[in-house]
Amino acid sequence: MKQVTMPNLFVKYERDYEEWKNSGYNGCTTETLEFITHLLHRTEKQLWAHQKEAILRVIYLYEIKKGDLQNRYLLKIVTGGGKTIIISAIIGWLFYAHSEDVHKILILVPNLIVRDRLEYDFIRTAEKKNTVFETWDITPDKNLNSRLSAAVLESGSTPQRMLEVDIIISNIQELYTRNTNTASNLNYILKNFDTLAIFNDEAHNTNAAEFDHILKLLNDKTILRLDTTATPERADGTYPNSNLIYDFDIDSALTADRPIIKDIVVYRPDTKLLEITYINATTGVKKKIDELEPEFEEAEKRLKPFNWIMDDAPLDLLTDISLDRLKEKEKEAKANGDYKPILFVVTMGIDEAKKVQQFLENRRGIKTLLVTEESGDKDRESARSLGSTDSPYKAVVSVFMLREGWDVPEVSVILLLRRIISPVFGQQIIGRGLRKINKTSLERETLSVVDHPQLQHDWLWKKMRVTKTINDVMPNEEIKIPKLPRSEDHIPRLEHPENLISIKPYSDKEFEERLNRLKDSLSDAQPDKEWRKTLNNFTYDTTKYSITKLKLESIRKKYIGKKFGEEVDYDVSTFSEAEDIQDISADDLKKQILSIVEYILEKNNVSEMDKGRFYKVLLDMISKRFLSSKPLSQSTPKDRILIFNNLENIADAFTLPVVKGIIEDGALDE
Repeated sequence: MKQVTMPNLFVKYERDYEEWKNSGYNGCTTETLEFITHLLHRTEKQLWAHQKEAILRVIYLYEIKKGDLQNRYLLKIVTGGGKTIIISAIIGWLFYAHSEDVHKILILVPNLIVRDRLEYDFIRTAEKKNTVFETWDITPDKNLNSRLSAAVLESGSTPQRMLEVDIIISNIQELYTRNTNTASNLNYILKNFDTLAIFNDEAHNTNAAEFDHILKLLNDKTILRLDTTATPERADGTYPNSNLIYDFDIDSALTADRPIIKDIVVYRPDTKLLEITYINATTGVKKKIDELEPEFEEAEKRLKPFNWIMDDAPLDLLTDISLDRLKEKEKEAKANGDYKPILFVVTMGIDEAKKVQQFLENRRGIKTLLVTEESGDKDRESARSLGSTDSPYKAVVSVFMLREGWDVPEVSVILLLRRIISPVFGQQIIGRGLRKINKTSLERETLSVVDHPQLQHDWLWKKMRVTKTINDVMPNEEIKIPKLPRSEDHIPRLEHPENLISIKPYSDKEFEERLNRLKDSLSDAQPDKEWRKTLNNFTYDTTKYSITKLKLESIRKKYIGKKFGEEVDYDVSTFSEAEDIQDISADDLKKQILSIVEYILEKNNVSEMDKGRFYKVLLDMISKRFLSSKPLSQSTPKDRILIFNNLENIADAFTLPVVKGIIEDGALDE
């Protein structure tokens, strides 16, 4: 797979920059020298070395190399690396040392979760008396720290509120030019503020055309723009149009003098099948196929990765392993601090998320929060309070919502119940668990991730520099992780490799075909101008397979509730049939289609701002292929079940050339 790396343009300044630091910051204003001494050379509330480095590089470029790189900088900071403190420090420095240059600070965010986090940091409330400027004593002027004010630009609010504060926090959607109300917000900024400093948080979202258009309109008023993200490089070969000046990535964090983020340990079960259920979605014919029957091997090949994680038997298994890890983390919490470890479950669609929530609550007695696009302010607030002893929840299930900006250090276990293809999305998801719970401690912490081999995430674990990969994990198995040595070698390694046995690998032909299509279409892929024809010619499978029984082989010959060395069965056939889908309403199917749209956007690294466009395309495609061009509202139960069973196949049709063709098709905007 072709890798695209954003070039670090600070390289040409390195020698001069080091001389500048060694000189005592020669050439800076008096106020800047006071600021540097106050923030970077104090004994209390010390910043990490990489935070100091990021702040100094921005100061150096702005004051010493005036105008170089168009004053448009990007900081690549690993999740958990403290981007908010860096942003706060730069804002404080601008108001302390360059108040005559900047009239207003505009912080742009891509979604509500990121906005909520910044609102918590920058806005004083009845419950939280101090802002980040006061808590961290950002500038030498305590009055300035307490005086700095911020407001959130919300839908329906009057733009005049922007005049009363120093910092405006806005979802980029609130400045869209194609909507009358949001366009008035942008016009108000252009009319009333002479100069701006723009902070573009989670900047990998900048690639959307509307986002880029807004930044260009604001460009003449922008004296400094600072983009921050952990994942600037995208699979389509693009990245933000700012200039990378500092790269503090996972490798840097893992090899730092003190622990910055958690180490990652991946747990994977070993499974074989006992029984598969076959259903023909067109005819309704249903049959159970045992492993001894001739057609079993062919049926096994037809299984999708989705079956290996979301069918009842494997879901039962993966849940047990995850809860085992959660119990281990709860023991650690009692010994090391007053917090509540959280299990974070990631699914592909809303229906799957609801199923997992019910599974955890009804079958395992685990109080579980569900956060999806349908969730309101109350659920988002509950998501922020996870990990506190007052929170009733031990687990949270998310569909796309809890990504960048959701920062709960108590996330200690992640269960992946979906395949991840996008490097950006993969890093964002695992990044939710990278933040250390005790940031000042020199002790190392670990994040446990429960994965399934059939999801084929080895590429992700290599990218995330996983410290250990433990295979053949059994339920009810206590696994003690010894003190992890610090090493620059973070290649995933097996625990007890001498006990592995040779197992015929599972062949997922469809996955290989999809992966090859993705590889072929990366970076230099040309838009498919005949995308409608391509979608119409895509073939669908009218069969559905589900896993009814699993068996686990005690490879390490451990006693697990049965006789020594005997196989353990996960048999859910007794309740599997009762949960077969008999019908799905048109409204529920639309929600599931929306989840598939989100998956297509994530797979191809397309901004969520294009969600409506792809939803329209998908509905039209389904209408033509399955409903003889009738609307979904006129579908029969049989139609809807057939569509539901084919949604994952439909997603495969949206390769990057097709996606680019849809985005560039102006007819869709008419």
